[in-house]
Amino acid sequence: MAGGRNEMKILFLTVGGSPEPLLTAMQAVRPDHTFFFCSEDQGRTKGSYTQVEGENGLAANAGLAPGKYELIRIREFDDLQCCYKEMVERICQTRTRYPEAQFIADYTGGTKSMTAALAMAALDEGCELRLVTGTRTDLTKVLPGTQFARAVAVGDLRARRALQSVVELLNRFDYAGAQRALNQIATIPVSNDILRRIQKAIALCRAFDAWDRFDHSTAQNLLAPYRTEFVDHYLVLEELVAQTPRDPYLRIEDLLLNAQRRAAQERFDDAIARIYRALEWLAQTRLSSEHKIETGNINIQMVPESLREGYARKTASDGRIQIGLQESWTLLAALKDDLLRQWFDSNRSTLKNFLSVRNGSILAHGSRPISRDIYDREGSTGLRLCQDVLQLLASGRGQRRAKQLPQSLPGLNE
Repeated sequence: MAGGRNEMKILFLTVGGSPEPLLTAMQAVRPDHTFFFCSEDQGRTKGSYTQVEGENGLAANAGLAPGKYELIRIREFDDLQCCYKEMVERICQTRTRYPEAQFIADYTGGTKSMTAALAMAALDEGCELRLVTGTRTDLTKVLPGTQFARAVAVGDLRARRALQSVVELLNRFDYAGAQRALNQIATIPVSNDILRRIQKAIALCRAFDAWDRFDHSTAQNLLAPYRTEFVDHYLVLEELVAQTPRDPYLRIEDLLLNAQRRAAQERFDDAIARIYRALEWLAQTRLSSEHKIETGNINIQMVPESLREGYARKTASDGRIQIGLQESWTLLAALKDDLLRQWFDSNRSTLKNFLSVRNGSILAHGSRPISRDIYDREGSTGLRLCQDVLQLLASGRGQRRAKQLPQSLPGLNE
């Protein structure tokens, strides 16, 4: 965080050990307000707060006027969680009071738990992190007179911590959310290696988000630079964007996978709606590809004679005859030579139950949202019905099958 010339500076310090490095830290920052995180008394041992106040204390030696600093005593100063909680709360409270200020945290002094907690709190709350260091003659301490305050490069650390949220979003197929999070992380100054990973992840999230929205053409264009890493996905996309696909059932498989992604996001009404459409599409595709019957414009001469009278009554004002899901499956069953006739006869009541649940959904004709329990029961039934049909039709299809979109991206968290 770069400070402007007139920007208020707020410094957070952990206190303990030699006072000289802390004075160096304050002299380097010249804060408008300072917070000292100190240890409380423990038995007969006085806490580090005694280093701050008094005639020879840190506040006096740094020239801090009363009201320009605050002292926070931490009772459980060896408890990392306790220290972290106290520090995060204080940083957040202060940011509410001074939202435009530059926040700086120096973790040079204090107990190990206090310094670790301040470093973590600074990373999580977007503070600039600093440390006083110098020449060492041994592993114990810095040589007096050589210390200086320096900024700590935390961009990669902050980015890696923020990437955890991206991992969680990807795990639930939220590519749009992951892209927004990555765009925010990309504003953090990071190494070129991390930046390259973020840029690649953003491009892939855009590709899979387009796919998730059925924009297969855009998805293909965006995924093209990475097709060697996603060979199977890319080959499926080539089929999905084809004007005359070799396997018309591939699009239905893709829709079913989309339904499973909606369920993973707990969007159960959306998932049921997609499964319903897949069941309808399966019947439509079978009627069209095998019997040359288009459900959106029925040629009554192609329909078994036993059904013609009923179909004739469905003729619309434009002369077209259209049928829906249940009638499409009933028509397939009436075509005695159709491969799916026996399947429909065996699953007629199961299909009817699924349609009843779908019709009661708020996205269909009802007002009842689909709960997880209902989806686990009826959604899985609908998926099984679709998968059974696709299995029966497998011998007449090509070898390629639709593939679920990834829940992680290569190289993102290496």
